[in-house]
Amino acid sequence: VGALASGISALLPIGALVGFGGMALDSALGAAAQGRFRCPRCAESSEWPRHHCGTTTVHEGGLPWLDNDGVNLASSAAAALAAGAAWRWLCPCS
Repeated sequence: VGALASGISALLPIGALVGFGGMALDSALGAAAQGRFRCPRCAESSEWPRHHCGTTTVHEGGLPWLDNDGVNLASSAAAALAAGAAWRWLCPCS
């Protein structure tokens, strides 16, 4: 939409790359850094320190304080910064 509204056609592929990069960062952060837990009572994996059955889970990996919302925030913020940088670089009116 920004590419169409501004008339700067180069923004279209850059927007696609920024979107793909944000998605890839979200996946990588989720896999590597998001906290992973296991419920000892149900033997189910969980994203939360307390399972839906009420049992405190055991931390198995990742950062215990980083949940899915934090991963989404970090990847969205990185993509927004990349999009802003691309706009400043390509927009002739800045």
